[in-house]
Parts: sequence; structure tokens; C-alpha cells
Amino acid sequence: MRKGLGAAAAAGLASVLALLGWPGPAPGAVCPPGTGTYKVEVRTELPPVRTHHDLSRRQLGLLAFHGPTNRILGVTASNLRAATATRYGYRPLEGEGTCFWVDRVEVTLRYEALDIYVASEYPAGSCQYQAILSHESKHAAAAQAVLDDYVQDIRSALTSLSIPKPPSPLLVGAVSEARQKTQATIEKLLQPVIERLRKTMQETQSRIDSPAEYRRVESQCRSW
Repeated sequence: MRKGLGAAAAAGLASVLALLGWPGPAPGAVCPPGTGTYKVEVRTELPPVRTHHDLSRRQLGLLAFHGPTNRILGVTASNLRAATATRYGYRPLEGEGTCFWVDRVEVTLRYEALDIYVASEYPAGSCQYQAILSHESKHAAAAQAVLDDYVQDIRSALTSLSIPKPPSPLLVGAVSEARQKTQATIEKLLQPVIERLRKTMQETQSRIDSPAEYRRVESQCRSW
């Protein structure tokens, strides 16, 4: 029974990979199962939040996507990067080629920086400064929350049949080509998830900057 299931899985994998441009195995050649268990690890990394107090409202208006004509009191800036690291397994199949599979994929979602800017017109510790800082801190918290929400989506994307795994290795002629194709496949699988993540991030941050929230912030202090 196990032998039959393994052959069926290998045939299914070969069909999927053929559609993606992978070279098929030689007729009758089948790889035995590889060693280990396929794993996907997703990490989120946020640098310490830095607070800046050296730019004026006008300068922040030029920095922010809102544009210089808006009344900008504070800004939160972040720059998201997604990086992958893949570990492979190999086993020579005498006279046929090399059995190739993926042992592990690590995905790191990282902000290069997470900076809060408070307009320099408002002295540190003042009512206005604290109100702006509190508001901008919501953006920083949302940045972490959205990343956490997408961890499972990334794991799910990388369970795809188009990634050869230990139970059903792929017979290849050139390991270097197989590695290149695997990395391209992983990036293709991740791209729509990362695009959705960025869109969700933008929508979440926009909701924080609602008119009601701006009114709430301004109501905390007498003058602006």
C-alpha cells in the first residue's frame, strides 16, 4: 500500500513540475523517499521603534504620502522586506541522475526600520507631542499585527505540490538547475501572498488615520 501511494505522489509531482518547465525523469526511473521532514519556518522581525523630533510640519508633509498640502503632525515610516533561505536534500541515483528535494524553507518578514516622526513645533513632553506619539504608536503596533496575521498564509502557500519534498523527491540531471527552478517556484508562490500583505498593511494604516481619529487626537490638547 505504501509503495502504491508513493508512486502516485511521485507521478502527481512530476505532472505539476512538468507544467512549470521542469525536465521529467527518465522512463521507469523513480526516486526512493528522501530523509527528514519538510518544514516551513516563518519569522517576523521588527527593529526597535525610533522616535524623531527634528523635522517641521512642512518637512513631514514632504516626507509623507499625504502630500505637503495636508496638515501633518506626525509620521510613521516602515520598509518591509521578505527574504527566503532554502535547505535542500540530495541522493545520487546510479545511472539515472540525482534525487532532489527541499528539506526546509525559512521566510523572514523584516522591517528595515520603524521610525516615528513628531513635528518639531511641539516640545517633547508637551500635550501635543504625547498625543501625536500615542497616535503614531498605533501605526507601529499595526505593522507587527499585520505581519503576524500572514504567517499562516505564507506557510500554506509553501505546502504546494510544486515544491519537491522528502516523501516524493524529483529526479534531476543538474542539481544547480533544480535549485534555481525551486527558488523561482518559491518566489512565485510567495509573491501574491506578499502583495496581499502589503495591501492589507496599507488599508489597516489608512483606517488608523480616520477623520474620527484625527478629531480625537486634536481634542486632547487646547491648541495646535
